[in-house]
Amino acid sequence: MQNSSSNQKLLNIEELSVFLGIKKSTLYTWIHEKRIEYIKVGRLVKFDKHKINAWLEKHTHKEKSI
Repeated sequence: MQNSSSNQKLLNIEELSVFLGIKKSTLYTWIHEKRIEYIKVGRLVKFDKHKINAWLEKHTHKEKSI
């Protein structure tokens, strides 16, 4: 049986950088510009994977049918 907390894992900068295939500096820029949702845990920056997936869906451009 899986622990429900493992399903709600928070990603750190490094993990999200790999997940999205972008540089960590780009993520820091997006955080500074408030372009992406993040969670502050003390001095650490974390990301909820479910919210990141929703953010990706929102920013996905879909082809319009004619």
